[in-house]
Amino acid sequence: MRAASAIQLPLPAAGRRRRRLGRPGAWIGAASLGAMLLAWWASSEGRVVPRDLLPSPAEVWTAAVDITRDGFRGTTLLGNALSTLGRLGGGFGLAVLAGVPLGLWMGTRRGVAAALDWILQFMRPLPPLSYMILLILWLGTGNGSKVALLFLTAFPIIVAASTAGVRGVKLQRIQAARAMGASRGQVFRHVVLPSAAPMILTGMQIALAAAFSTVVSAELMAATDGLGWMVISASHFLRNDVIILCILLLGLLGVALAWLLRLIDRRLVHWRGRD
Repeated sequence: MRAASAIQLPLPAAGRRRRRLGRPGAWIGAASLGAMLLAWWASSEGRVVPRDLLPSPAEVWTAAVDITRDGFRGTTLLGNALSTLGRLGGGFGLAVLAGVPLGLWMGTRRGVAAALDWILQFMRPLPPLSYMILLILWLGTGNGSKVALLFLTAFPIIVAASTAGVRGVKLQRIQAARAMGASRGQVFRHVVLPSAAPMILTGMQIALAAAFSTVVSAELMAATDGLGWMVISASHFLRNDVIILCILLLGLLGVALAWLLRLIDRRLVHWRGRD
């Protein structure tokens, strides 16, 4: 026993050292980011690209400070970011609330799937902005048309993922649960839903990315606030520093939202990959 303990005791410390030294991804990512910033600075300062077209990082930072302090055309930077996130949350949230139950229903009822699947197959390849003009005519230029557009963008993706998740449940699991005396409702709650959850969460991540890109396009067409509106408004005044600032903020928001959804995925579907 003492010999075994002597062999095992150093392992945790060695393991920790290996984990600390064995993560090159973070260092490579930081170095890549630094190289990109350096190339941006060099291109701007060296006049490789005219300064009017490509402001330096310092100019973009100055624009960020000024807009944070004084606002942009009567709006605040935080207010515009929250407007974009609010529209995204409204459309995506409604798509989740309606799409997941419908997809589960279609996955468990062949007749329902046969009646509705053609609608989803028709909607999925359509460019979301093809709805925009009709939605503006029906709902106006306010948030209603944008939320509806985001709903229509995310809804078919979530429904399709939920349906595929149910249909991908292994028949042996259902048969085993029924052999143990489980009712239909118990089979659905304890077998079908947990087995379909990974596919549903994956579909939600894809739908969120599609909705995020669509909300910016919608704000470019008809809006009085939001980060997309800031981009189109700044372009009218040739404020490329503001345009680049908004692009950076949109990218950071997209990364943050994707990370949040992946975190929820790991917490709710902690058994992913173990079956």
